Amino acid sequence: MNDLQYEIIVQEVVQSELRQTVSSQPIYERFGGNIFLPASRTKLLMACEGRYRK
Repeated sequence: MNDLQYEIIVQEVVQSELRQTVSSQPIYERFGGNIFLPASRTKLLMACEGRYRK
């Protein structure tokens, strides 16, 4: 498995998890170390889809 295939699999898993969680459930994005900030589910899905299309 090359890096591109691995990246695609990771993106598919992330998209699946974002779609399966309850929409009211907060999503947090990690910013290094132990810093987690709230993130927009819609923006994260769009970012995944953008990376997946490349």
